Amino acid sequence: MGVDLGTSNTVAVVRWPDGRTRPLLVDGVPVLPSGVYLDEHGRLHVGRDAHRLAQIEPARYEPNPKRRVDDGAVLLGDREVPTVHLLATILGGVGRAALEAVGHLPPAVLTYPAAWGSRRRDMLAEAAGLAGWPPVRLVPEPIGAARYFADVLRRPVPYGASLAVFDFGGGTLDVAVVRNEGTRFSVLGSGGIHDLGGLDIDSALVEHLGRMIAAHRPDVWHTLANPATTAQRRDRRLFWDDVRGAKEMLSRVAVAPVTVPGLDAAVHLTREELESVAAPLLQRAVQETGTVIRNCGLRPDALAGLFLVGGSSRLPLAARLLHHDLGIAPTVLEQPELPVAEGAIAELAPAGYETESVSAPVHGPVAPVSAGPVGSPVSAVPGPHTGPAPSMGPAPSTGPAGRRKTWLIGSAAVAGVLVVALVAAGAWWYFTRETPVDFTALESSKPTVPYGDGSPGRAASYTLGDVTYVVWTRDTVVDVAAIDHADNRKLWQKQAPAGSEVWESLHVGPAGIVLVPGSVSSSDPEPMVVLDPNSGNPKWQRDINANERLFFYEAAIVLQSDADNAVRGLDWRTGGEKWKLDHRTDERGNALTTQSVKVGAGDEAGIPSPAPGSTRVTPGDDARLVQFDSDDGMRVVDVATGKQRTVTGVDVPSSTPILAVGDKVYLVVSSNGYQVREYDLAKPGKARVLYTEANSARKVDSPPVRCGDDRVCLVEQEGSGTRAAHVLALDTKEAKRVWREAAPGVETVVTMGSGVLATSDGSTPVSLLFDDDGKQVLPADARATVGTRVDGSSALLFSRSFTTYASEVALTGMTIDGKRTALGSIDVATSSCSWNATYLVCAADKEWRVWRFAA
Repeated sequence: MGVDLGTSNTVAVVRWPDGRTRPLLVDGVPVLPSGVYLDEHGRLHVGRDAHRLAQIEPARYEPNPKRRVDDGAVLLGDREVPTVHLLATILGGVGRAALEAVGHLPPAVLTYPAAWGSRRRDMLAEAAGLAGWPPVRLVPEPIGAARYFADVLRRPVPYGASLAVFDFGGGTLDVAVVRNEGTRFSVLGSGGIHDLGGLDIDSALVEHLGRMIAAHRPDVWHTLANPATTAQRRDRRLFWDDVRGAKEMLSRVAVAPVTVPGLDAAVHLTREELESVAAPLLQRAVQETGTVIRNCGLRPDALAGLFLVGGSSRLPLAARLLHHDLGIAPTVLEQPELPVAEGAIAELAPAGYETESVSAPVHGPVAPVSAGPVGSPVSAVPGPHTGPAPSMGPAPSTGPAGRRKTWLIGSAAVAGVLVVALVAAGAWWYFTRETPVDFTALESSKPTVPYGDGSPGRAASYTLGDVTYVVWTRDTVVDVAAIDHADNRKLWQKQAPAGSEVWESLHVGPAGIVLVPGSVSSSDPEPMVVLDPNSGNPKWQRDINANERLFFYEAAIVLQSDADNAVRGLDWRTGGEKWKLDHRTDERGNALTTQSVKVGAGDEAGIPSPAPGSTRVTPGDDARLVQFDSDDGMRVVDVATGKQRTVTGVDVPSSTPILAVGDKVYLVVSSNGYQVREYDLAKPGKARVLYTEANSARKVDSPPVRCGDDRVCLVEQEGSGTRAAHVLALDTKEAKRVWREAAPGVETVVTMGSGVLATSDGSTPVSLLFDDDGKQVLPADARATVGTRVDGSSALLFSRSFTTYASEVALTGMTIDGKRTALGSIDVATSSCSWNATYLVCAADKEWRVWRFAA
């Protein structure tokens, strides 16, 4: 079964063992409205039942739970319901329909928007589990659409060619470009408009009709626009439903009636009116589609096709505008709601391979199964059996021999299932386990990038995948270059624009290289310069002053300004504002003082840590920013969209060390000692105290880190200096201290697996490695080093503190069990260095050099 859980409607398609597919009927129709209703007894209803009940009490109804995926909980009537429960209710309705149709819940694939990050995907998987489903396969929606395009419609998508998918649903527009990789499709790039869908066209039509009604019967329109009673809210919902029905009817006829509660006669909506209202919205969709295609480095005429899916793509104007502006004829079906769900089934095991029924669900990870070459029909995807599904043959005999034969076949089948499960579990363990780096002696790799005349005044590098971006200053000239260390070549080298000589730090994101200025003041701003990572050419720049602070995410560059008391999300590509939020104000309207903290996705422990004093661009498209203000307010901002959620009553003193990761915020608040508090971003409420230190001589100056699934670790200082430092591990579930160990000289901690690497980049470097029991595993002769993580199980140890001038430094590779490998010595400015799990790039004498330190 393939399931497409949509903003407005959910559809499911079932594939039978012989390869036939058909939509799953819920209440006799193939489309299940995604709305959920909470009755007065606390029961949740979904679909048409929910819609009908909402006519009585609309406040108990959430018509679009998928739009609330980031909200944590939704207020229905007088009760808050977790959003994951709303999604589980929808999937529960699908599951019951599947049981009625086929007698059991078949293996399922569940689709999600390509732009969704891990947090949203995890919520979808959790919802399936709450609905009683066995573990599901999650597949991006455009992959499902591409599978339908190639396998069911049999449209050619040659190897290496790309298909654009225009998914115009009820609540959002999602655009993606997918490429045929030979045995699978992959998402080349994605985009979309989160607040543009069929609902927004409905809203525009309602406003259009409202102006007509208000001109003749302002009393009727005022009641519809501002309902005050249950009956009036019911009338408003009925009016919206009728407008939606008229919109859908106009895809087939030229005129459609709309019933208006309070008027004796219906008003009429024409196709010309619909297209004139919808055209500005659809033009935005067409522009976004062109932008996504261009950002993938493609021209529309180079695509293998443009496939329109989602119920709102049924509007004829959408296909016409896309064809006119992009020059490619779109493919659109009579039932555009179904292709994503049906195509996604191809990502499951092929027809004829699944067992007909499973007596008990297999719990635990399931290894993905290849769905065969792109373009093969769904019913004949190669797998353990090639060609068509095998014939089931005659029914087995009911006599003793037949029963014995049946028992033997059943036993063999069970044994086969067990073997497959064991192999799958083994494969899952192999590919997800922590694998330490295989350190080898340093090997210098060419090419080098020369400085020109003499050594640079300032230098920095940023490694992203197999490319390292380097910047350095010669007098007033700033040079920037890109090095592909995997292929041993310089990709390009350019001079940065005038004004860049004031740069202080380097950040690299998905669509830009950012040179951030230093020594700025309120009256004398300096330019932040952004370059194209593919060429080094200037893209845009913006003046930055001392009243502004920058936070770098893959989803956006966030700029907090105390000059106009606002926070903005800037587009990496253009520098334009994606969103803007004003600071909260007090009761007199004065802007409140605000401090902001980046929220990590929770998986940063697996990527290299930056050089001391540097920061990483926060990965993920679901990243957030948390802001605390002087009036005990906490605001959580979705960086990609600017959506916000504010919680009051959160007392956070300024200069408090804070860790924000996943859905948790950990604060270390000084008060005659200190206290570690936890706030839950998904379920905001009162702070939970994890640990209290009553000794007033002890303090914590640096933020904690995550050191295991249910632990945070921190460095505690006692008295002046760092000689009496300790590292503590706190259990966040049990709210207790697990261990406290002496760590003289250390200042910060870095996550290493379920343990922690404690280090200092001071005049006397120190590194200590603690395992999850607090045991020190680094030998004494290796502790006079600066430790930096290269992945979740390995680290590089530098023999001296990081400096801006070139001098000799010895390097040691260390794995999480304390095993060390001497790598050799290099003569470099260590503050310029960056690394991944294989290569190290640093500014040496007169040139940039690349070293390989792992096999």
